[in-house]
Amino acid sequence: MKYWLLLLSIPLLTQCKSGAKKEDAYAFFPVASFVKGQVKALDSSLATFTKIELVNGKTDTTVISRQDAQALARDFMQLPAIDEDDYTETEQYDDLIQQVVINQIPKDQSATIQRQAVLIQPGPIGEEDKVKTIIIDQLLNDKSGAVQKNLLWEVDTRFQITTVTPQGPNRLQVIWADALLPR
Repeated sequence: MKYWLLLLSIPLLTQCKSGAKKEDAYAFFPVASFVKGQVKALDSSLATFTKIELVNGKTDTTVISRQDAQALARDFMQLPAIDEDDYTETEQYDDLIQQVVINQIPKDQSATIQRQAVLIQPGPIGEEDKVKTIIIDQLLNDKSGAVQKNLLWEVDTRFQITTVTPQGPNRLQVIWADALLPR
């Protein structure tokens, strides 16, 4: 009888142990390092880069170099890494866009990064999921007052920085040439 109890308890012990490992394996999505990797990947890209700038209601479009594209992405390179100590992460599937949305919201509402959202396209069974879009909302203060920045990174396609100041909004967008092709 003792042996039967011992044999029955082994699967229960291993299940509890593996459940704890599974929980510990979950990690806070590293938005800053992911985007920095994307910016660094621009260096080896053979694509043509186009800058579209909207300032005071006027649009200007220019072809730019890889180095210029990387320099314009400096707001993404300066993103601080955030973690679960200061932010809450939620995850849900959006039926409309058929993607998983991970939201990271600060516990302290005065934080510079007000929200980070990661949109992930689930892959077929046996294949990896793909990060498609990252959205970051920042609230900064400078000498002219509050500045709101909305950063958008479409993986391997384009990035956009919208800056809203008391003087009005400005938008900077950099698009890779292959992003202009129909999908």
